[in-house]
This record gives sequence, C-alpha cells and structure tokens, in this order.
Amino acid sequence: MDYSPGLRGVIAGETSISTVGKEGTSLRYRGYDAIKLTEEYTYENVASLILNDDLNSQNFNERVLITSIVVILRIVLVFKNFNRILISIRKKFFSVHKSSQLSY
Repeated sequence: MDYSPGLRGVIAGETSISTVGKEGTSLRYRGYDAIKLTEEYTYENVASLILNDDLNSQNFNERVLITSIVVILRIVLVFKNFNRILISIRKKFFSVHKSSQLSY
C-alpha cells in the first residue's frame, strides 16, 4: 500500500466548470484563469461564463431580467391572494353588527 500525504493525486470529482492546479497552481473557470477573469471582466460576464459557458453577459442579463420579472409577478399575485384571504377572514370572524357593541 502506497502512502500519499494529503489528497495529492486523488480526484474528488470531475467537472467542466473549474479546475484547480491542472496548470501550475491556478484556479480556472471553463479554461480561463480566475485572477484574469476578476481583473478583466464584470461579475455578470463571469456568471454568464460559469452558467452558460459564454462570456457575453448580454444573454445572461436578459435571462436574469426575465426571471426577476416572473418572480416579482408571482410575489404580487401571492400578496394579492393573501389580501383577499385576510379580508375574507376579517369579514367572517370579526364582523361587528350595528346593534352589537364591544364591551371591555
């Protein structure tokens, strides 16, 4: 049995998104050096590269915008329905008739 200090030479998982130490000691995302990505590209460009394998952030920005609009519309619909439910509960359980008075 060979002794290997640490996990040198042990493959923990394979991915096409990133590599560590394959070329020297560098961290690379889809073949691009991570340091150079942070120096030369925006957050949106790097996110687009990681998610879509494309440094063109225009497509990424459009997808994020569309997704954000859909999420906002869903939130609005939830609150609209929630408001209806609250009104219904209030009418059902907390309606005060003209003839009744609250006593403390």
